[in-house]
Amino acid sequence: MSNSERFGLPVYASRIVGQQRRDVRRAVEELFEQGAEKLPGSGISELVEWLGVQDDYDFVRAVVDTGLDDAARLLNVADDYAGALEDLLAGGYDRPAGLFSLGRSLGESVMQLLYLFDPGVTPERRVVRQLAFQVAAIEGNLGAVNAFGLNVEEADHVRVRDAIDGLHRFLSRAGIERGTPKSVGNTSLWVGRRGVNESLGFNATDAFNKYMPDSSFQWVLGSGATHSKGWMLPTLVGAFDEDALATPAESVIGAVTGLLSVSDAFSHIAEKHAGLDLDWLRKATHLRRMGLLSWREGFRQRIDHKTYAHRRNSDAWRTDPSHLGQSFRRGAAS
Repeated sequence: MSNSERFGLPVYASRIVGQQRRDVRRAVEELFEQGAEKLPGSGISELVEWLGVQDDYDFVRAVVDTGLDDAARLLNVADDYAGALEDLLAGGYDRPAGLFSLGRSLGESVMQLLYLFDPGVTPERRVVRQLAFQVAAIEGNLGAVNAFGLNVEEADHVRVRDAIDGLHRFLSRAGIERGTPKSVGNTSLWVGRRGVNESLGFNATDAFNKYMPDSSFQWVLGSGATHSKGWMLPTLVGAFDEDALATPAESVIGAVTGLLSVSDAFSHIAEKHAGLDLDWLRKATHLRRMGLLSWREGFRQRIDHKTYAHRRNSDAWRTDPSHLGQSFRRGAAS
């Protein structure tokens, strides 16, 4: 009958995604409310203390303020992808390429956010990372306008180049260093402030490995689907006389549990950033994970959410068949 037995699992998964979206929105509200209190020991309080002793306070404060807008956009785009996933599943959609591609895009936006605001690095490095993101956003307009070629008025090309030149002059006056490629001098490879340098390029693979150590394979699967990689296609789709290796149910479960893993990663960084207690979010997330995995034949619950949260930062998941990360793999011990 397909469509995961006529909408049963996809519709259930859609409700899971909707519930998760609501809970993450609540966590984000708590993040901004508690962040304003600048609790001792939080990443925010550390940043505020550092800002207070900077002789270029106005410049770094402007970077931080712009960074908050960037954070809001990254959160909004992640929710947009989650909303698309929710709507597709609600209609019974269980096609793996689309589901995994959406999951990859959602995950990348959240990993970028965690990278920019990681309380595990110094406040200065966080600020330089946010500055690199902002510079890349402005310089990126050059490649975009060039891609349109003659479809864009010359005045638009001039406007973009002038804006980038103005940005570079501003950075120079602020004492910011830039690394430039030999071939294209109007763009930057990296920016630096007083010996702390960060690349304009974001390495999503490294970010997934760092912030989702127990399930970074979600990025690999999503990338394989998005780029139609030969090693991934037999899992996703069939050929003339072959069916796809993955069942529709496995595709739905894999895509949505990936979203739940991204939520776990967000909760851990948000806690440290603002001094929050998001154990309630991880517990709810884990119950939803259990619900989804229960659709797999032979699956039995092994661990609670606290044990899962502990193991996500451990190498044990790679060899311990009782870890839920293993349960995502076909043929794993149940």
